[in-house]
Amino acid sequence: MGRPKKIKAPEEIKPIPSLTPKQEAYCQAFIQTNDKSASYRIAYDADAMNINTVNVKAWELHSNGKITDRITILQNELRERNKIKIDDVLGVLADMIKFDIAEIYDDEGRLKPIKEIPKHHREMISSVKVYEDFMNIGGQREKVGETKEVKILNKLDVIEKFMKHLGAYEKDNQQKAMVLNIDDKKELLAKILQKAKK
Repeated sequence: MGRPKKIKAPEEIKPIPSLTPKQEAYCQAFIQTNDKSASYRIAYDADAMNINTVNVKAWELHSNGKITDRITILQNELRERNKIKIDDVLGVLADMIKFDIAEIYDDEGRLKPIKEIPKHHREMISSVKVYEDFMNIGGQREKVGETKEVKILNKLDVIEKFMKHLGAYEKDNQQKAMVLNIDDKKELLAKILQKAKK
């Protein structure tokens, strides 16, 4: 994983009183990467360490209560700066779940003009490609039809990552690697659908 662009070098960071500059750099990097090992490599001189050593050191560092407290503070600051609440993200996710692709097409099955598509449906469109079909008629090249390819966004991955950054998956203020199995995803979707019905 590459180095994020706007992370200060450890010596440039003024730590909060209970953290060293490298610990603060780790916390700042974790907010951007959401990856313990990558954050450790950014904050500490880990070039000579093997992957397992980095993983263990990163886990040990992240288990420090001062570190998790600082990450929680940074996540709260990020949430406040962006004025984004977990409920807002869940609202977008609920809109995504309720999205009906038929809403962007007319009764003839043609893509509606973009201005006629409601905004919350337009936000689901990643791209539209138009392929024009031409034929040679009487020595002239004439357009005989067109095909529009619509690509719809998959916001679920983005929202899951964003919610991790906001701390939505934390338990007891400890960021844990979250692996969702199919049952967990069904439960999460059921909760979101229930929230959307309210």
